[in-house]
Amino acid sequence: MSSEQSEQNQVTRRVTKKILAIETPEGDGATVRRSIGSGGINRLDPFLMLDHFHLTPGAGFPDHPHRGQATVTYMLDGSVQHEDSVGHKGTIGPGDLQWMVAGRGIIHAESMSISASNTE
Repeated sequence: MSSEQSEQNQVTRRVTKKILAIETPEGDGATVRRSIGSGGINRLDPFLMLDHFHLTPGAGFPDHPHRGQATVTYMLDGSVQHEDSVGHKGTIGPGDLQWMVAGRGIIHAESMSISASNTE
């Protein structure tokens, strides 16, 4: 594709609304900033929520259900342990992406990784 064709395919979009994601306690000692799924913007199909979370040692999101949706976790830094009711478990670290499809239902939990809590 030539640069001229590429320029013709570009679409310029304007920001129409800015949403302030306010820090909220959630889970077990976790802090979450939710920008999508808050009162400011609650219908941005196909997204239900967009969270930025911070965990300190001992904090996390204990067992909780998901059904009929997919969750995507992308770690910027630190690491989190994930475990679910169908036997999957592991560590999600910096730059890692986890895509979990809940389908008919799953229970899962995330907590700060032991190795991450030892580095703080």
